[in-house]
Amino acid sequence: MMKTAGKIALLVGTIIAGALLGFSRAEAAAPQYVIRLASLAPAESCWGDFAQKVKTYIEERSRGRAKIIWYMSGAAGDEPVVLNRIEKGELQGAVLTINGMGLLNPEFRVLLLPFLIQNYAEEDFILDSMFPEFQQLAEEKGYALLGFTEVGFNRIFTREPLQSIQDLSRVKMWTWGGEDLVESVLKGVGFSNTVPLPLLEVKSALERGTVTAYYCPCYAQAGLQWYRNAGYMSDYTFGYSPGAVVIENKYFQSLPADIQNTIRQAMDFILKPLRVVVRDEEEKACRILTRQGMKVNKSSPEFIAELKRRSTLLYYKYADKEYRRELLQKILERLQKFRSR
Repeated sequence: MMKTAGKIALLVGTIIAGALLGFSRAEAAAPQYVIRLASLAPAESCWGDFAQKVKTYIEERSRGRAKIIWYMSGAAGDEPVVLNRIEKGELQGAVLTINGMGLLNPEFRVLLLPFLIQNYAEEDFILDSMFPEFQQLAEEKGYALLGFTEVGFNRIFTREPLQSIQDLSRVKMWTWGGEDLVESVLKGVGFSNTVPLPLLEVKSALERGTVTAYYCPCYAQAGLQWYRNAGYMSDYTFGYSPGAVVIENKYFQSLPADIQNTIRQAMDFILKPLRVVVRDEEEKACRILTRQGMKVNKSSPEFIAELKRRSTLLYYKYADKEYRRELLQKILERLQKFRSR
């Protein structure tokens, strides 16, 4: 009897000890830091792949102490909503388009000036060599800039071909709602009939015909399904669209140093290869669009030269209004030296 009682006590003790050990392991494995990030990019895209790679890298390297939750495809709302939710603490960060970057700090809008950055080599040079300056722009508004993502160079997509400067005034050109600089620049170039709308409303506006033209890279607009309502795309690019990964700075600084470093390492290891992937996808997307019936709008050298002339005149018009003159001059000087190599 005593032996039986002893065995029962030993068994109960083993079960309790096992349960306590299991509980302590579960407790230790529970994430201590949950980082919620938003993006307008489609989940089924190379940007969605990037998001998953970042999640895996950070969670594995932090040994489960940090957990990344992504809200892709605009699930957290358009970018003004996302930034508001970050301020409220509902989200900790986001991958922002140039529109969101401009809402964060208007000086980022200098990057979207038409024909300012004209190719990938210039893009890499400016974003990399001036990264400390761009980090400072984000920090001034309470954010940590962790890296730039690739979106691409915009083309002009229209229902009807554009053959002359006069044709620009005949289209209903979408511009991002709240992005006053872009709207002003488009009007200054010649697109006098602009239609400001949030990104997530453009597809339905194209279907209704209230928008008949828009600017976007081939790959990005293919994912957004806008191409179904456009028949022509420009044979020139009309400005560069970067993206940026940001986290609210107070929250980022509150993380342990090793997790901060892990997040930075994830961006270093994953963002630059993403540039190459997006560029490849952009070329493929442009080819696919033409195979599906999209016509390339052949522009005369005189037409493109006039677009560039009008655009360049606007650079200094908005200096010290939208962005500091010194920032614009620094970019222009660096580009001049880079082009003269």
